[in-house]
Formats: sequence, structure tokens, C-alpha cells
Amino acid sequence: ITDALPSLAIAGLAIDPTAPSRVYVATEGAGVFRSEDDGVSWTSLPGSPNAEVRWGVLLVHPTDRNVLYVTSSEGVHRSRDFGATWQLVLAGLRVTDLVMDVLSPNILYAAREGSGVQKTTDGGDSWSALTNGLPAPAALIISVMRTANAW
Repeated sequence: ITDALPSLAIAGLAIDPTAPSRVYVATEGAGVFRSEDDGVSWTSLPGSPNAEVRWGVLLVHPTDRNVLYVTSSEGVHRSRDFGATWQLVLAGLRVTDLVMDVLSPNILYAAREGSGVQKTTDGGDSWSALTNGLPAPAALIISVMRTANAW
């Protein structure tokens, strides 16, 4: 993507659906960066998580550019202010995957190493374990599929 970042180990990448020239990357050990010009130049988001993000997933809310999510070894972090500040909204075991229901973006699913899948319906304020019909808690990757549209 670029040689201009302090860490070339990119763990997560997201393009803002509301502004396609806005790109985010989560790096190992250096935090999250934003580009407003298709990756030509980058700005560090200083309050962003810089914990281990080797399994990092970076998500941008599909209609609210202020809301961002990134995963790390600490859990799921959320920003509601365009990346200026971050809150750890799901703490504990490493989150290995995070998916958002694009039709209902307050619904997210997090796969946690060794403890299964967690779900939030309020954008990350509260989470609950999904156990009905799922195998033993060893989730590493998850996928959400709607019956009308596969995505």
C-alpha cells in the first residue's frame, strides 16, 4: 500500500463507503492511520489502539463516517469521533474476526479465540454470547449471510 508508514505490517484495511478516497489501515504496533487521498499521504490517529493487531479487522460504519471499529489482542475498540478517541467495547480474549450487518450496522459479530462468537445489537455498547446451534467455542472466522442477499 505504502512505504510511508512507521510499520509496514498492515493488519487491517478499510475504505470509507461514504468517501472512497478515504482509506484506513491498522498496523502492528503503530496504531491506525487515515488517508484522505487514496493512500498518497497518511495521518496517524494518535489515540488508536496499538496493541497486537496481527489478526486485526478494521471496519467503517457504512453511513456514519465517525464510527470506526478495530480489533486487537485486547478485544474490539470503537471510535465515534472520526478516530480522535477510542473505547475498548469488548475486552478479553483476542478477537480474530469482526463482521458488521451492513443493513443494520449496529449489529456486529465478534469471533473470540477460545470463547466463540459474541453479538451486539447496539453498536458495541453491550455484547452477548451466541451459543444456540454453534459448535464448541473455538471460533476464528465468521461470516454473516442474509437469505435475500449473500454478502
